[in-house]
Amino acid sequence: MMIKAGGYSGMSRIDRLRGVSLVWVSMLLLMGQSVDANTLRGFNFLQDRQTTLDSSRVCLSLKKLQKTGANSIILIPFMKQESQRAVTPSLAENVTDGQLIAGIREAKRQGLHVIVKPQLLVSGSWAGEIKLMTDKDERIWFKRYIEHIIHYARIAEKNQADAFVVGTEMKQLRKSKYWREVIQAVRGHFRGRITYAAHGLEGVVEFPYWDLLDNIGVTLYPVFPEKANAGQVLAVTDRLMDELRTITRKYTDKAVWILEIGMPSAEGWEPHPWDWQKLRDEKPRADSQMQAVIIKEWLTSVDRPWIDGVWIWQWSSSPQAGGEDDADYTVQNKPAELMIQAVWQGAKLISNDEVRPCEN
Repeated sequence: MMIKAGGYSGMSRIDRLRGVSLVWVSMLLLMGQSVDANTLRGFNFLQDRQTTLDSSRVCLSLKKLQKTGANSIILIPFMKQESQRAVTPSLAENVTDGQLIAGIREAKRQGLHVIVKPQLLVSGSWAGEIKLMTDKDERIWFKRYIEHIIHYARIAEKNQADAFVVGTEMKQLRKSKYWREVIQAVRGHFRGRITYAAHGLEGVVEFPYWDLLDNIGVTLYPVFPEKANAGQVLAVTDRLMDELRTITRKYTDKAVWILEIGMPSAEGWEPHPWDWQKLRDEKPRADSQMQAVIIKEWLTSVDRPWIDGVWIWQWSSSPQAGGEDDADYTVQNKPAELMIQAVWQGAKLISNDEVRPCEN
């Protein structure tokens, strides 16, 4: 997800979601679709302003997440810098250290695998557009970046996170020689699995350091035809998976992690699922059925033996997030939530009222 700096309630929610998803769920049951229990699957779990990661309500959000069949989450702390060419990345306060630690500990307490994926916010831009003009600038930038990435690697190690992402979607910097130093530095402070989040298929091809990492990581937001039906969506996702397999086949010892796939439940967003900035500015009408169809076909395509993990963008720390009128990326309290549960849990539908309460 290219990140730039910058209430549905009542008793009928689960009944409405059951109604709109019943046909899809029945089809999945008839097809006997199942998911390898050893495959990591889950969500990018984002903190919102109403429910920070150190809130007691996060427990309930994680419990609802688990009933989809998710067995893991990605937590995202942030760094920031003022412009694309600034050489002074710094730690951001969007997620404090205390909040990150609380989120890791609560997820581990509930038996989830945890991946820590730091991301860099750039004012008016995004991390993929960071472009340093001289060798000196690049050296200074990476020196600061390593200091901050070690900070998060230490937190991840101390709190027993399972994996760590050393960089996310650094499109312009992906070939830098300094990634060797980044990876070596993280290895010195974190004993779990480490990877990098390449931006699309091109990012996988052009990142030259997979041999130093444990997994191949990628984020995928392809163009879909507007108002596409399920068959058209599946054709796009299957083709993308075939191309990814061709690219990664030479790394016989590397499992592939798809660190982000997603689609906002926004009318007309099929051709540009990555564009959260436009989504925020234009405030389109909600289209939760479209979101559910696209995510369902995504999960069909990624169910391949060489893919060892997939994480959907996104799940919110607030258990009440989403709803039928919400056009953002979260799948919560929308048809997509039950669709995911149907794929990952064999359509064993559980209402929110059946989720066991959190302990005090």
